Amino acid sequence: MDYFFEQSYQQLIARERNLPMAEYEQCTFRNCDFSAANLNRFKFIDCKFIDCNLSMASLADTVMNKVVFERCKLLGLHWFQCDRFMFAVWFKESALSNSSFYGFNIKKTVFEKCDLKDVDFSGADMTECKLKGCDLLHAMFDNTTLIKADLSTAFNFSLNPNLNKLKGAQFSRDNISGLLDVFQIKIV
Repeated sequence: MDYFFEQSYQQLIARERNLPMAEYEQCTFRNCDFSAANLNRFKFIDCKFIDCNLSMASLADTVMNKVVFERCKLLGLHWFQCDRFMFAVWFKESALSNSSFYGFNIKKTVFEKCDLKDVDFSGADMTECKLKGCDLLHAMFDNTTLIKADLSTAFNFSLNPNLNKLKGAQFSRDNISGLLDVFQIKIV
């Protein structure tokens, strides 16, 4: 497998030029379009994706270790297919709608000002995750571990406290109604 270190890639379009399957360490991808690309078995270590589109990319056995996504379009991704060993990502101002972390360990992951509409977090371990200013409209939480997770500034979420582990999770008074939807009561 090829190895690329401290490289910078700009305006790369996967459909026009194949990015070689390789290990990329401390590389920066800026304004690149990897939508529907085959990124299976690629290795991204300590990389940054800025203003990129990876929507509907294939991520089977892809290594993502200390990877930052900033202002990226990440729609419909199956994150749970990534290599589970040392998976560590950080999302800022990115759109992840219709993606899935089903049954995946994403402990301590930070989502900052992200669009997480219709994201499936069922069975995921989100211990100590931070969801700062995130829109969780129709996001799915079922048997999700949210121990010590910070949802204090998240909004539009609805989750059943009886079907998820919430010990030590943080919520604000403004978003507490998302925990009560299941009881079909009115808060006035």
